[in-house]
This record gives sequence, C-alpha cells and structure tokens, in this order.
Amino acid sequence: MVAASTKAVQATRLVRASLKTVFATISGIRNFTEAFPHITDMEFIASQQYGVGTPFRDTWQQNGREEQTELEAIALVENDRICLTSDAGGSIWQTTFFVNSSGSEVELSLVMGIHPYTWLAMLVMPLYRGFVIEEV
Repeated sequence: MVAASTKAVQATRLVRASLKTVFATISGIRNFTEAFPHITDMEFIASQQYGVGTPFRDTWQQNGREEQTELEAIALVENDRICLTSDAGGSIWQTTFFVNSSGSEVELSLVMGIHPYTWLAMLVMPLYRGFVIEEV
C-alpha cells in the first residue's frame, strides 16, 4: 500500500546562538535532550554516532507515559540541514531541520512529513497531528 501524506507540520524559531552551535545541537543526536525538553533519553543503536545512516532511539514523555521511537539520519548537509526518518504507528515520519543565519540569530526550521500507510493510521492521524503540532 502506498503511504498517503498528511499536511506537513512546520515550525520556525529564532535562536540566539551561532549557526555552528545550533546545527551541532540538532545534528549531534546526543544533544537532542538539550534542544527538546520532552525527550528524556537518547540511545545509539549502532556504533555510528554521527551522519547519514546513524540509527538511534529516543525516549520521550506523552501524557505522562514514556514512549520510544527508533530513528535514522537519512540526509545531512553540514551547517544547513539534517533529515531523520522513523517508521512508527503505521506511519513513516520524516523530519527535516534547517538552519539559516538571520543577523545575530539563527533561524531554526522544522518540517515534519507524516505518511500513514495503514488504515488505522490514516484514520487517527488527523487527531494525532494536533498533538504533534503542540509539541513542536
């Protein structure tokens, strides 16, 4: 079955830090807990810890419950963007972070594509998407 797409989740924030620091925070997977407070733990699944092909598991809180997601870095352009993908809950989740200098600040943008491929995921994704938007 071909995955149907839902409208992408998008968010942009201005960060008072250097472009290099912001990119290191989002591309250095170990730093995710600093950037995203709801992520409580990161674990590498293989010996590779940086770059395309890096698999990892994050642990996060949702409605008082602990959840885990396995992700993999599928694209990385130094000091520009990193793209992560996961297969969870009957959907392919593809999240790309972009960084761009904006004067003395850095513009950090996120675009998350959600592609449900099971009927159940297609039915509940419009509801779950609201939660994702709140967390971003």
